[in-house]
Amino acid sequence: MLRRVPYVLVAFVALVAVFACAACSRGSLSDWVRTKKETVTELPRAFGPAIDCPDGVARCIDGVVEASRLARIPVPCTKKETPGDCVCPWDVVADCPRGCASEGLSLVVPPERAAARLCAADPSKPVARPAPDAIAPPGACAGEGYRCLTSLVISCSAGEARLEAGSARVLAACLRGCAHDGDSLDFAESDADGASRILCAP
Repeated sequence: MLRRVPYVLVAFVALVAVFACAACSRGSLSDWVRTKKETVTELPRAFGPAIDCPDGVARCIDGVVEASRLARIPVPCTKKETPGDCVCPWDVVADCPRGCASEGLSLVVPPERAAARLCAADPSKPVARPAPDAIAPPGACAGEGYRCLTSLVISCSAGEARLEAGSARVLAACLRGCAHDGDSLDFAESDADGASRILCAP
């Protein structure tokens, strides 16, 4: 039994490393989640069946910003003291005075920056300005949705994704650049106004 301990420790370190790398990833949350699922299925089975709860994700629900906490919940869950013991943990990090920029949206973002990205904008402190004459850079539309490139928030429809960059519609110019150049959102995740708030640097 003692000979197996090092292998368990190695598996635990590998698990933590996977979560740490995933939290640093850029781009849309859907891509990150897809990668996470593929990675988790390849982990050693030393811990038995379980639900892996990542850190590095924040969400906004009913005007409250929450950050995910790293955890692993065994299946079946044996913690029957409270129902919350058997679900992935979230910590409240901020209240949004004006509600969420997009209700229910989740982003890969550190807790200390989550409110600035997920809360509805203060009209007196804009993060973007109209850019009616701006032209999207080449290759701006890789798919459908909103994308931030070179300080521009761009809208790409399904039809525009296969056309030249000039066909993409620039919604706004970020005053302080993109939060992360190349980040994207699906249309279902936000409207045009919320996209600028979420994709532009606060």
